[in-house]
Amino acid sequence: MNDRMETSVSDIYAAGDAVQVKHYVTGNDTLISLAGPVNKQGRIIADNICGGDSHYLGSQGSSVIKVFDMTAATTGINETNAKKSGLEVDTVILSPMSHAGYYPGGKVMTMKVVFEKETYRLLGAQIIGYEGVDKRIDVLATAIHAG
Repeated sequence: MNDRMETSVSDIYAAGDAVQVKHYVTGNDTLISLAGPVNKQGRIIADNICGGDSHYLGSQGSSVIKVFDMTAATTGINETNAKKSGLEVDTVILSPMSHAGYYPGGKVMTMKVVFEKETYRLLGAQIIGYEGVDKRIDVLATAIHAG
């Protein structure tokens, strides 16, 4: 399959949980089973069937899940997968508040941020907490995408 979602068979396209895509951070082929990327792949296929020239640039793998009262989120790659990809990485673990400390009612979240040692390029992050996790992961996902 190419970045237009075309298979090796003429006029046959593929999208979804079973297709390999380029990981946006590593550039390696991977499986990322998330609804957002699949939706985008479907729209790209539709554009191309209708004569357009749309391309799927890859997946970053951002996701958020609610676990009882807590929220967990991830984007990019984690430390283990970064090392498996041959990247020289380091991490930092932070415990910021969900909003400014001078404003009452903030809750602590725990963040692990993965970055490339030599360039400080942001590679991924995982966060867990009670409030503001989704907002924080969105900012980090945007920063990764922007390079």
